[in-house]
Parts: sequence; structure tokens; C-alpha cells
Amino acid sequence: MFETIDWHIEDGIGFIQLNQPPANIMSKLFFYEIHELADTLLSNISIQALIISGKGRHFSSGADINDLLSFDKDKPQQASDFYLANSQTFSRFYLANIPVIAAIKGVCIGSAMELAMACHFRIATENIIMGFPESGFNLMTGCGGSVYLSELMNKKDTMELLLTGKNLDAREALNMGIVDDVVPKSELMEKAVSFTKNILLHNYNRSLKDFYCKKFLRTHRDD
Repeated sequence: MFETIDWHIEDGIGFIQLNQPPANIMSKLFFYEIHELADTLLSNISIQALIISGKGRHFSSGADINDLLSFDKDKPQQASDFYLANSQTFSRFYLANIPVIAAIKGVCIGSAMELAMACHFRIATENIIMGFPESGFNLMTGCGGSVYLSELMNKKDTMELLLTGKNLDAREALNMGIVDDVVPKSELMEKAVSFTKNILLHNYNRSLKDFYCKKFLRTHRDD
């Protein structure tokens, strides 16, 4: 059905997999397809949770900059409408009444990190690289990443990440509260699924995130 995304439903859980390996880059086609898929899955009352991951070694290297800059310069409204639609799509995951979990491995930067930040929980492997490189292209985050990030961090640290384009490894992301758990690569999907099933058994309530993390994840952070 889609060229850039695989998806299926199993035991009431919707699985979304970015499917453009090795980098799972986010082209314009991807953004159109993820918008359509969000409509399909979030309106399906049989789906109790969503898990988003990337096929192969990486979650995603983010948006295809050249693709996104290819909009007709004489039609700025076309680009503006496109970026607004992308932000609204990610926001739908963020505002969903069902739990949305990002299972992250390898590279997760730019728009991909924004997608991960729009999820309610983030479980990552030990080899992740996360960050917002947009400033290096004289761009800003365009899908709500700055808002999601500011809810987890103070203003100073948020601005530092956004303006410097600094990359974070797994330990840094965990200690900053950007990811909720770090697991071996071989355990990522198993952990994401078991965590999802556990919180569903406890009548998922979004306001209880800290409780779920403490009870079902190894959220050990450095002091």
C-alpha cells in the first residue's frame, strides 16, 4: 500500500516501520504517506497502541533536505502548507489517546527525532545518535520538535541542542530524559512490545508516564 512505510496490526498493537533502508530518509512521499497512515491507524478503534521503528540499522536520518527544498520558489504557499501538514501529522501521534512508543536504533536525527519526540515513550538501543542538525543548514525544526523537547528539558538545554546541532549518544539522551530506557539492540522490539502490553494491562493513562517508566523500564540515570 505504501512505498516508504510498512505497517501491520498484531494483538491490538499497530506497528509502523519506516522502510527506506539503510537510512530510512524522509522524502516528500514519506510525509504524504505517514499523514495517510496516521488517519488510517488512529481512526481504527481496534488499535490499542502504536509502536514506531525503522527497518534495518537505523531509525531514520531525517528529512531529505534536497527533496524538501525542491518546492517551486514561485509558490511559497505550497511549501508552507506542506510543512504545516507534517507538523499536524506528528502532533496527531503526540495527542493520541492510545500509547505511542518509538523503538529507536542507530541514527535518529532531524525530522526523525521530531517524530520520536512526538511519541509518548522512547526506548533506544546502546548505539543511537540523536540530534537536531537543522541549524547547520540554516533551518529550524519544522515538525514541533522544539515544543516536544522543551517539555522535557529546561530552556537553556533545549536552545543549546537546537542551535548547536549537537549529537547525543544513548547515555546522554537517557540522562537528559529524552529517551526512557536503553536496551541491547537484540532486545529492542521485544522490550517495546512487552512494555506496551504491560501499560495496556494497567488501563493506560497518559498522565501516569512516570509510573509506567519506573515500574516497567530500567530508567537508571546518572546523578
